[in-house]
Amino acid sequence: MKRSLLRFIGLVLVLSSLPKIMDTHRFLLALRGYRIFPEFWLPGLVHFAPALELVVGAALIVRCSRAAHWWATLLFGLFSGLLLWSRFQGLGLNCGCFGRWESWLHRQPFGLDIHILGVSLLFAGLVLALRKP
Repeated sequence: MKRSLLRFIGLVLVLSSLPKIMDTHRFLLALRGYRIFPEFWLPGLVHFAPALELVVGAALIVRCSRAAHWWATLLFGLFSGLLLWSRFQGLGLNCGCFGRWESWLHRQPFGLDIHILGVSLLFAGLVLALRKP
């Protein structure tokens, strides 16, 4: 069960990295929309974040190393924090998670709230899976 959860989370990370890698300009606009990152961080962040997601996701799919598990937990914790930040700041934005694939969700009533819930549940699953048996 734990292994399946980690593979699923790895797949989510890989799938969310691809649109960012393929359309860095769109991801740059999403990062700017948060109004939290200094402008001088953005050129590096726009390339580093999706590359990290891809590597960590692939590591979780292929073999679950403890380091990949920790990195995934950190990433989902950060994602949860950013989504909550945007929600409480009243920012009407697409989070940049899945590129164009996520646009439909954010147009729905409570779409951002559903997105926050999903990311938070994945984060909680990672934290629980880190516990030693």
